[in-house]
Amino acid sequence: MKRTLFGFGAVCISLLLISTVSAVPQIQSQPTMDMFDTLDQEKNLVDKLADLSEVLPGGLIDFIIQLITMIIQIVITLIDFVSELMGVIGLIQALIDSIYTLIDLVTQFIEMITDLFNPEPELFV
Repeated sequence: MKRTLFGFGAVCISLLLISTVSAVPQIQSQPTMDMFDTLDQEKNLVDKLADLSEVLPGGLIDFIIQLITMIIQIVITLIDFVSELMGVIGLIQALIDSIYTLIDLVTQFIEMITDLFNPEPELFV
């Protein structure tokens, strides 16, 4: 009976972990993919600016100003990306802590059920 309960608990926990692992990446990957798309667009803009510098003969100062502005925008985008990534990491840590708590509670629940079926004689004396 004890093995059956432990087996049932293990199966339930594994199903819970599988459903959690498969659900988190779909929900949390969208902001990260958006940031990668934004970085790719900005890289393309920098490449276009480099091509424009070859075409424009006299606007070197304007090109330098635009390049510095673009670098500042890329740095701001990277800071935003790291900030969102830290939020995702915090979410994953909270999820792992919740899973540990759930495992402890399931273990306590199984112990309580086994105590119901196999009471200790010392408690009744």
